[in-house]
Amino acid sequence: MVQSAHSQQKIRRRTQCNGGGMLIAELIHRFLDHCAGLVDRKQLQASTLKNYRNYARHIESIAHLEVASLKARDVRAWHAAIPARVRAERGADGLAVANRALVLLGSAISFGVTEEFLPPSIPVTRSVRLFVQRRRTRFLSPAEITAVCNALLRLERQRLRDGLTRSATQALLLLILTGMRKNEALKLRVSEVDLRHKLLKLPFTKTGYREVPLSDAAALLLRAQMRFASGGWMFPAKNGREPIRQIYEVWRTALELSEIDRVGVVVHTLRHSLITDILRHGADIKTAADVAGHQDLDITRNTYGRPLATVDGRQAVNDFAARIGATSLLGAA
Repeated sequence: MVQSAHSQQKIRRRTQCNGGGMLIAELIHRFLDHCAGLVDRKQLQASTLKNYRNYARHIESIAHLEVASLKARDVRAWHAAIPARVRAERGADGLAVANRALVLLGSAISFGVTEEFLPPSIPVTRSVRLFVQRRRTRFLSPAEITAVCNALLRLERQRLRDGLTRSATQALLLLILTGMRKNEALKLRVSEVDLRHKLLKLPFTKTGYREVPLSDAAALLLRAQMRFASGGWMFPAKNGREPIRQIYEVWRTALELSEIDRVGVVVHTLRHSLITDILRHGADIKTAADVAGHQDLDITRNTYGRPLATVDGRQAVNDFAARIGATSLLGAA
């Protein structure tokens, strides 16, 4: 929600007239200013702030309300009205936009409580349920993932056509083994790989700094890839000076060779598949959120469902690697 100086002055005057109660518009303005500072300190991506500003537009219909007097029913009614508005504007179902606007409002309120300009009794968004969104992709079974791994290793050995580089095949294998976001893997730097502690230390992701636990198989892959790193990048482009950018030709060819049902399968499916699998085999929501790099547990819970038991992050990714036979596959490659 980008506002002019005149608009901000009007908000402050109205805030004073309301007995000092902060309006939602002022709260969002403060929160976005805080996020802009995080971008300046390289603790948040500029693209994330841009998304926040877009989602903030949907808060304008309740921007005139006082935060302190906000009721759960107000938030619920506002959240429920967003999808229809988005459908009218863009034809999309609007569920994801509504959910992200709700999360943004909750984050802003939490920021206000942490900074102590809001009382701790404020967070009313927690009682409002996120919409259940339709699945965009299906999940791959361990057998299907093994087939994709075999296809990638086959491509690496055969080099079937120009453009099928080692960087592309190895980056896709790392995505399979870690559940990382695509750009986190493609832009991975050598300095971010800690093989001694089997961790990736990513200073600047979608959600800020995070550590990614590595299975034995993922550590084996990266140790072998170190010989091919160039320009400080783990997965360099052909010129050796930049990170690889294009992996889709390799991905499409691997899917064809794997002979699995490809309907609904995209690169992001690999991330969903790992998180779903570790939850089904013992990881709790907090562990799965840590592996996925989610700051909000509700995102993990609403996307992937409930866990069955409890294991830690490294055990979870090691067990997953064992289920797809990754260590033996990579050892034989």
